[in-house]
Amino acid sequence: MSRPDDEKDCVALPESLIDSARSEASSQDFLSSVAENLRLAEHMADLDEFLASHAADHGQIPNDVVNEVRQAWPNGTAL
Repeated sequence: MSRPDDEKDCVALPESLIDSARSEASSQDFLSSVAENLRLAEHMADLDEFLASHAADHGQIPNDVVNEVRQAWPNGTAL
């Protein structure tokens, strides 16, 4: 369903990327899935920028702290 601020455009993507997006779109339509993944990529870029800024201001997060967070994360794959 289109929203008033939606804009139509045409892009060419590799077939493998389209296949992957379609397989992810099982519970939502293809275009909504693509849009959501683009929003997620934008948020990840914002997070990378924040972390770089934080590191510049306060230094890198010590490895022991990173390891502690990884171990505390439910599936052990955080960070």
